[in-house]
Amino acid sequence: MIPNKIKILILEDEEADAELIKLYASSLEYDCEFCLAKNEKEYITCLEEDNPNLVISDYKLIGYDGVQALEYLQKVAPWIPFIMVTGTLGEELAVKIIKLGAADFLLKKNIASLPNSIIRVFRELAEKREKEEAQKQLAISYRNMLEAQSKLLSVQINPHFLFNVLSSMQANILEENTEMALELLDSFSQLVRTTLENSREDVVSLEQEIAFLDLYLTTEQKRMRGAFDFSFNVDDNIDPEFTYVPPMILQPFAENAIIHGIAPLDKQGKIEIRFRVKDGKKLVSEIVDNGIGFTNSLKQKEENGPSIVIKKSSLGMDITSSRLKILGEIHNEDFEQTVEDRLDDKGNVIGTIARLIMTYDAE
Repeated sequence: MIPNKIKILILEDEEADAELIKLYASSLEYDCEFCLAKNEKEYITCLEEDNPNLVISDYKLIGYDGVQALEYLQKVAPWIPFIMVTGTLGEELAVKIIKLGAADFLLKKNIASLPNSIIRVFRELAEKREKEEAQKQLAISYRNMLEAQSKLLSVQINPHFLFNVLSSMQANILEENTEMALELLDSFSQLVRTTLENSREDVVSLEQEIAFLDLYLTTEQKRMRGAFDFSFNVDDNIDPEFTYVPPMILQPFAENAIIHGIAPLDKQGKIEIRFRVKDGKKLVSEIVDNGIGFTNSLKQKEENGPSIVIKKSSLGMDITSSRLKILGEIHNEDFEQTVEDRLDDKGNVIGTIARLIMTYDAE
């Protein structure tokens, strides 16, 4: 509540009034130390050199006044409580000084109530600090909870797409395609290791994320026996080594492109993953394919019903959407995600473009 030792700065140009303030403040039976200032210059010196716990100021001084003193205090040390003492106090002045940040005000005729005012001011200050600390701890706990949820969601993605690789390995073994099964096993082991490493991190470099996507797409390319090609396009103004993003954030979008866009094609598929900067602070990631298109994919789903594979893909996107929402709360930033048809000059569907826009960290 009240510090064991109180340093009180008294701004008062009448010596008798200053002594009266010292007398009543000392009646609290706390160890009080006083710094007396009679003008603006002495007031500023006391603030800089004595580090007071409390300022008690007269309203009217020669060439200076309590309002100016309060305004200055709010600029340089707003945490120090300020009590205004005045001979007369109109309603307009009372409202003004409270709005400016004064902790209390007293009439000189009521100076005997100064000890109670000091106690109240320090009690309110202690309560305010306790409340701020509680809010800070609550915010930290909430952030920790969100980060834990985000990590849990990222881990949930892992078995979702690794299962497909295992199924493909099994099929190749049953078909006695030993060479392809071994290639998939090698890709699979690298994928598992990278997944485990990245899932422990809050962020990874864009270089690591691209390496992970390259490994994932290579594995899927082998699984689908070369049904598609893929490439990466990174703008020159992005340094992938020192640009950081949430780990495995783009894999579900790439998976969607394969399952919904490329798999139904009767021609060679193509996937391009692009990265560019928007407004100097947002990273735009685009997964572009030459598949059947977003609208046609929805129609097929409605006509034929979702397959097991499509259900798993939808689950991956649901998890990613939940994860993006949590990351948005953590960073107080919205993650924009869109999926739309790609159209040629004549309005024909030539594929799908999925876009993720997020604030990124960079060194």
